[in-house]
Amino acid sequence: VYDREQLWNKAENCEKRKDAQVAREIEISLPRELDFEKQKSLVREFVQQEFISQGMVADVSYHTSNSNDGGENPHAHILLTMRAIEEADFATKKNRDWNKKETLIGWREAWADCANDYLEAAGVQETIDHRSYLDQGLAIEPTIHLGKEAAHMERQGIATDRGDINREITHQNRIMMHVQAAASWMKQKTIDIYQEIRDRLQEHEIQKQLVPELEPEQEKERGFSR
Repeated sequence: VYDREQLWNKAENCEKRKDAQVAREIEISLPRELDFEKQKSLVREFVQQEFISQGMVADVSYHTSNSNDGGENPHAHILLTMRAIEEADFATKKNRDWNKKETLIGWREAWADCANDYLEAAGVQETIDHRSYLDQGLAIEPTIHLGKEAAHMERQGIATDRGDINREITHQNRIMMHVQAAASWMKQKTIDIYQEIRDRLQEHEIQKQLVPELEPEQEKERGFSR
């Protein structure tokens, strides 16, 4: 399992159909706030926890490309075997549970949890949310796929049509996020003001109920003072 060529030759030889799926590829973005050693440690922990423990073999490679915001986009490609390792060979049957949608969602959630633990340990306040923008209630448009040729040109500092589209999407998303943040602040401020007014009204009602009970005592005091 430590020799890539032998590993994938063996995985391919296990399949009888020519169009059979030999591997599953997962690409994960790595937190830029972590150095490379921490990023690798994070990936190893996640892969061990979610894939190797289930019997899969994981082939991991690391890459860095240009991000739409002009910074770096460190990421990892994880190639996973479709069959589990049993003793010294691949299983005779594929594990179909690994293809289920809920399994994929579980992996995404586990990655977010693991990455957030590393970010917190590094003193970083930002967190990763595994949910889509839609599920988070955010009106944010996803960027489009650059493609190999456009990505290469962008890395060379050459602007492309697809790169321009992504830069415009990123710009509009920043504006939308500011608008949503302002709307969220106004909503919370309105709730706080409403709560304060309600508390004052309740306090006023309590005082009104206590005043009649105090008046007879006040009259007695006035009689003695005469």
